Amino acid sequence: MHRSEPLAAKAPVTLYHDGHCPLCQREVAWLSRHPLAQRVTMVDIQASDFDPVPLGKQFPDMMGKLHVRDAKGCWFIGMDASRALYAVLGYRRLLRIFRVLRLVSMIPELRMLMAALFKSIPRMGYVALLMFIIFYIYGAIGSFLFHDVDERLWGNISLAMLTLFQVATFESWATAVLYPTMEHYPNARMFFLTFIFLNAFIFLNMMIGIVLDVMQKESVAIELESGTGEAAELHGLRNDVRQLRDQLSRMEAMLERRDG
Repeated sequence: MHRSEPLAAKAPVTLYHDGHCPLCQREVAWLSRHPLAQRVTMVDIQASDFDPVPLGKQFPDMMGKLHVRDAKGCWFIGMDASRALYAVLGYRRLLRIFRVLRLVSMIPELRMLMAALFKSIPRMGYVALLMFIIFYIYGAIGSFLFHDVDERLWGNISLAMLTLFQVATFESWATAVLYPTMEHYPNARMFFLTFIFLNAFIFLNMMIGIVLDVMQKESVAIELESGTGEAAELHGLRNDVRQLRDQLSRMEAMLERRDG
């Protein structure tokens, strides 16, 4: 099936869904409320009167993957069925935008970067949680000390945390936050310097270190899988050394038996 065919599906389409599946039930409920719901006819394959034989299909196959048939009688299965369904509902342009994601599967380096990014998210979550705690602590202190400087910046903890986010991104933080605050509290520089040191130099580098560590592991895994690169060579050397040790052990055992 050509990649462009799902986007060329003709309405109305028939969606064959599993009526016992909770996810399918939610999808069907959303489709029934859609402004263009008249373009989709929904058929429950779990219904007692449903027979897939006249359609030329087998029930296990229709249970395993989503099936959609358009007005021309063309079948779309699996992901193509989802693309055809949403194309009929008026999301063709949005689906074309997502074609760029195919580059991830075509370029190994991009695939490695995406895999490293997703695998590093759980570890970065702990750093983000620690950053939130620091933001909250400094926000509470800032709203207590500097609330009389500017209510828009330090009026409460939420506003103070938003102000600190501006400081952390270095977006006009000196002219908009630091200098006005220092006019009333000259020693406020220590408050901002310690906050910037923690976020810009420690937590940010921790984030970068996590991503680099995961990327290195992904690179090693790819080299081992492909059998090329330094990691594959080291792995091969370890296997050779292990085999030599086994051979030496067997030779020593044979010599001991012969001498005995």
